[in-house]
Amino acid sequence: MKVGQQRRIPATQPGTKQKRHIFGGYNWSSDQIAWTMTEIKNSTQFIYFLEQLLVKEYLEDYLD
Repeated sequence: MKVGQQRRIPATQPGTKQKRHIFGGYNWSSDQIAWTMTEIKNSTQFIYFLEQLLVKEYLEDYLD
């Protein structure tokens, strides 16, 4: 790839103009990446991701 060019990665079906948004977080202590994909990018979806991240990554470890 030449300098100054952007690589395009097909994430949807050809011929459709769809977008995908990914929210992600990295846990330095466990070297794990948590992520979710959504069709809408707004504060409600981001807060939902943070709540799921809290429950999945931290509360499960705390309760064990």
